Amino acid sequence: MRKYFFSFLLIFIFCISQQLVESQQLESQSQQEDIISFLQNGIDKTASLPIAAKCFLWLVGVTVGVTLCLHLLERLKYFEIYNEGIENNIPISIKQILTPSTLMKGKHALSLIPIISIIMLFLLFRAKTQLIPEDNSDYLTLLISMQLTTFGIIILALNAMSIRVESVIFGNISDFIGKIMLIIGYSILIWALFEVRSQKYKVEVTEKCFISVSILILICEVIVTSVQIIQRVFEINFESINEIMNEIDTGASFSTLFMIPLFYIHFFPWSSKATLPDITNILLILVTIAVFIQTIRAFIPNPIHSFVTVIAPLFFYSCLAVVIYCITTVAPPSIAILNVEILMGSIALLELISYALEESNGKESKSEQSEKLCQTIRSLFGAKQRAYIISILLLYIHFYSELILKEHPENHIKNIWYLPFIIYFTTFCLFLNMFCLIVEFFVEENSLTNFAIGFAISGVHVGLACLVLACL
Repeated sequence: MRKYFFSFLLIFIFCISQQLVESQQLESQSQQEDIISFLQNGIDKTASLPIAAKCFLWLVGVTVGVTLCLHLLERLKYFEIYNEGIENNIPISIKQILTPSTLMKGKHALSLIPIISIIMLFLLFRAKTQLIPEDNSDYLTLLISMQLTTFGIIILALNAMSIRVESVIFGNISDFIGKIMLIIGYSILIWALFEVRSQKYKVEVTEKCFISVSILILICEVIVTSVQIIQRVFEINFESINEIMNEIDTGASFSTLFMIPLFYIHFFPWSSKATLPDITNILLILVTIAVFIQTIRAFIPNPIHSFVTVIAPLFFYSCLAVVIYCITTVAPPSIAILNVEILMGSIALLELISYALEESNGKESKSEQSEKLCQTIRSLFGAKQRAYIISILLLYIHFYSELILKEHPENHIKNIWYLPFIIYFTTFCLFLNMFCLIVEFFVEENSLTNFAIGFAISGVHVGLACLVLACL
């Protein structure tokens, strides 16, 4: 009897174990199907995105990658890793990439990414609001230019990290091809600002200012690229020309800060029934004039040049501050716009601090304090680029749901369960990053600021990844 009992028990255990194995296999298969279904849905949603949105998200990825490398470079230099014997643990390939001579080459192209991104989105949303058909020949030409410009930026970013095609005869081929693609693509974008529109709609003041600033940036880019090609071909290097190029770049950077509120004000009527103060359009014209003055000051002789150097930024920031105030007089239609307004004010303050530091550093000797100041300016550059991209991402999330998905932006944001928290978290980490970089300049190195900066940078990039995921 006992023998039968144990036999029955063994059979029972075997059956139960078989059922458990089969249920686990079914559960595992179900999980795999869920994962495949999730990935397939993601691919389908990505495929349905407009080409302008895909190009924009690619540019966001390039910005994140290059700014992260720039941050890593600054941290390595700050801790003087190479002087403490730790360099043997770092691969030679990484050492070659993380050098100022390679990564600084990507700064110029990197500074153009927010401008190109916002022009692409401006053209996308204007086409939607003016009911431009997608099979329109001019619109198809525009889509090709967007892809061409994006490829040019990617090539320049890879070139900055020493991933390039070189020739003994022709030199750096990647740099030349990337810049040519960038200029051609950007030129077609400018053409599209004039042509890819409906004649039924009048040209608003915001649109005129937007186009004027975009043309100014194209002229600056053509001048800078032409001078670089001439210097490379004839192997000349005039210090005065380099100073002029730096001033042109500085003037063009003012345009980036101005185009974000311009974009929002232009599409504001489609997002809210409220109206902005009447003085807003006048202020936009004044800020546009200030941007032009700031850019052409490189060609103004002394002593007028010194006067313009002081007056132009003050004029620009004063008018821009009033523009931002006019925007804040109307309740933000979503938390995305609320954070954009906060970021616009912080970016303006950060730009002003960076500009003041650059001007003061030009008059100092190459002392230890001056080197620390240069490092702070470079770190602030990465923080500004991240702030620009986050602001444009939030504008994209808001107006994409409003103009393309035909859904109220606030409802759209709340339907993505993690998005409200991520928006606030990313903004907080960005503020923490800016604050710690400025504090680090005035105080001695300590573990608290190092931890805070590391946490802030990590938080910003996690937030950027989640924001991009929400855009898919």
